Amino acid sequence: MIKKLKYIALLLILLTVPQQVLAHPGRTDSSGGHNCRTGPCAGTYHYHNGGGSTAPSSPAPTPAPTPAPTPAPQPVTQPKPKKTIETISGLVSVSAANTLWVDLILEEVSRSKTATNYTTVNPVTTATSRITGATQEPKVNGDQKFYYVSEVTDGDTIKVVVDGRIEKVRLLGIDTPETKDPRKPVQCFGMEASKYAATLMLNKYVRLELDKSQGDRDRYNRLLRYVYLENGAEVNAELVKQGYALAYLRYPVAQTETYKQLQSKAESQSLGLWSACR
Repeated sequence: MIKKLKYIALLLILLTVPQQVLAHPGRTDSSGGHNCRTGPCAGTYHYHNGGGSTAPSSPAPTPAPTPAPTPAPQPVTQPKPKKTIETISGLVSVSAANTLWVDLILEEVSRSKTATNYTTVNPVTTATSRITGATQEPKVNGDQKFYYVSEVTDGDTIKVVVDGRIEKVRLLGIDTPETKDPRKPVQCFGMEASKYAATLMLNKYVRLELDKSQGDRDRYNRLLRYVYLENGAEVNAELVKQGYALAYLRYPVAQTETYKQLQSKAESQSLGLWSACR
C-alpha cells in the first residue's frame, strides 16, 4: 500500500514539473498575450489561456501630407505709356488732304496736359501759324502788297497775315447771313455764303484797301477794308453780285451805290439767297 502511494506521489511531481519550467513572470495584455523577457521564450510575444496565436501587426505609418502644387508665376503686364504731346512745332502749311491728320493733332493737344508750346492749326484752312506770329510773307507787285488769307471766318470776315501777325478783316459795305454770331442762330444761306467766300479767298493772296470815309478798325478791332484778288476782282462786289451778300446800308461807304445796283440785279434774277430766303 505504501509503495503504491509512493508511485502516485512521484507521478504528481512529474506532472507539475513542466508547468514550473514553462512558467515565467509578466502580465498578459488585453489580447491574452505578452512579451516574454526570460526563459526559453525570451524575446518573443505569445498568448496564455487560449489567446491568439500570432502577434498583432504594427500600426500602419501615417502617410505624409501631399504638398500643395506651387502656382505658376503670372506674367507681369507693363502699363501702356500715355500718349502726350510735349511740343508740336515746325508746321508751316498743311494741304487740304491732311485736314483729318490736323484734327487728330488738335484733339490730342487738347487732351494732353503737358502740351505747353504747340502750333495752332485751323482745320478748315490750309494755313498754320505759331502763337507768336505767322510765317506767310506778303507778295509785292509794284507798289501793291498782297496778304495771305489764312482763314475765312464767314462770308464777310476773313483772317490775313499782315507783317508777321494774324489780322481780322471785315469786308466793307456788305453784309452776309450770320454763321458765327453767338447771339443769333445760323441764318438762311449763311453757310453757302461762307463756302463761296472761301472759294474766292482761302489760301490766296489779297490786296486790302482802306476807305477814307471810314475808320481803320471797327469796335471788334477788325480792319475795315475792300478786298481785291490778284487778278483785280473786288470780292465785296462779287459776293453781292452773286446773291451771297447784301449792301450794308447802315454804314454807307464809297461803294454803297454800286452794291445797291448789284443787289437789285441779283434779286431780280433770284440768285443765291434771293432764291432761298424770301
